[in-house]
Amino acid sequence: MKKFFASAVLFAAALFTANAQQLQTGDTFEFTNAEGVVKTYKVVGENLIENPSFDNGTTGWTGGGGGTLNNTEVNYSGGVDGGAYIRPTSSSGKGDNNSIGTAWDVEVGKTTYSASL
Repeated sequence: MKKFFASAVLFAAALFTANAQQLQTGDTFEFTNAEGVVKTYKVVGENLIENPSFDNGTTGWTGGGGGTLNNTEVNYSGGVDGGAYIRPTSSSGKGDNNSIGTAWDVEVGKTTYSASL
């Protein structure tokens, strides 16, 4: 298995929120790219990310150093969609547990899409 690795300084993570209404297999959604082209996608598999909306705090998320994610505040309302969001309370480099460094297993030969709102 290969790993899909996301690493970002927590300062940038303040902008990361997830849609409280999670998509399910079979759902469709539209995405508009930078050129204004709208494409429709269909969800054909499960979400690889445990707790993508931070509704369960930082469960499923690890720090950039591989340990517990530190110095964050989870707000359970007020995000882009009215749902939860994560906010850093300090900043540091990507290899520190003050940054997000969570990896997810992906299947070789399978197309995987990732997006944040």
